[in-house]
Amino acid sequence: MYKIGLNRALMIANKMFEKLIYDISLSEGNSMTLLETASILSGKVPKNTRVKDVVLLANLKNGYDYIFEKIKENNFYFDKETFCTENRLVASNDNFDNLGGFRQHNIRIVGAKHTGVAVPNLEKSFFEISNKYYDDKRVGIKIVDLFLDLCKNKYFGKGNTRTAQLMMCGLLVSEGYAPFSINFKDVEYSEALINFYDDENKRDIILKKLLNEQKEVTKSFLNKDELKIFKEKEI
Repeated sequence: MYKIGLNRALMIANKMFEKLIYDISLSEGNSMTLLETASILSGKVPKNTRVKDVVLLANLKNGYDYIFEKIKENNFYFDKETFCTENRLVASNDNFDNLGGFRQHNIRIVGAKHTGVAVPNLEKSFFEISNKYYDDKRVGIKIVDLFLDLCKNKYFGKGNTRTAQLMMCGLLVSEGYAPFSINFKDVEYSEALINFYDDENKRDIILKKLLNEQKEVTKSFLNKDELKIFKEKEI
């Protein structure tokens, strides 16, 4: 992965703000266009807008603001407190299973046989993936890999994917990488995610897809000289 530095990563996150929120909201059923979404994020609600879409976007904006304020304060880390606070912000209207903490009931995942980590094992699981993340030497890549673990293990009753996406964006930026977002309603990605849930051997397939998305975002913000270096590193 190509590192661009914290300041540039923050600049890109700022420029991509509406797009990042929009993609994540599409995964959650947002029915609006990018333009309508941007309008709501700026405080102007179009006519005939569904209340649940407005609430969804407001919650995602709160989650985004929380993470990026912590980054600017040099106080953003991957830990349980930050992770749970982020979920409380983004899923405050639809997570009724121990909001602000790990879920207390089992869940089902539409289209998958996998049902997440069993409730009694959630704390242990989080401890294990935290150690895995901090021990991982694959700079940058480990952040995207962590995203997959957070999605698959389903620590919350609702909002797992949106929470994980914003955490991933924050961690990428804090480490000097360009953020990116995915609409997991897209058939290509929804199938890849479900296949990964049901078969751990499919992890590399979706990981490569995600890393390619991040690469394309990075390339779009590089100047001519940087692109030359970027392409040389790819060879």
